[in-house]
Amino acid sequence: MTADGVFGFRNEPQFLATGAPDTAMDLNTVANYAGTVGNRQVGTTAQRNAASGNAVWEGLLWGDTSDGIEYKRRNGSWVRFSNRTASGFFVGATTAAGIVTVNHGLGSTPAAAIPGDTNGGAAAATRKVSVSALGASQIQFYVTNNGAALATNPVQFYWFATL
Repeated sequence: MTADGVFGFRNEPQFLATGAPDTAMDLNTVANYAGTVGNRQVGTTAQRNAASGNAVWEGLLWGDTSDGIEYKRRNGSWVRFSNRTASGFFVGATTAAGIVTVNHGLGSTPAAAIPGDTNGGAAAATRKVSVSALGASQIQFYVTNNGAALATNPVQFYWFATL
């Protein structure tokens, strides 16, 4: 059967039972439509990097199962299309070295993390929170008071991280 010139909710071609019968299927209509809306592939980083020729085109989206990041094909290269983020609110005490560690759950080391201090906890007016280490599962923050480690004191702050 052939497409009947009627389009569905997502502009897909319709093949109506009441339409004109045809002895040959018009598979090109289906393939062309799938090519215009089927613009996302999923696979590993190795598969994405190996894809070439007709398997890739400008605007193609790739869901990378190795790093969990979405990529878009732009100017012949894969460009990070979306960032995964994590955030939280820490309430607890610093270590003797003034360190606070949080689990971020991103699955890989963030490209950046930002603390957002609050007025809660010890030495709120003179306290400073900064990032001291980024890891695949945790972020370490260093908390100081007037330049010295704020040791074993309660602190509260927001944090944000992105891949």
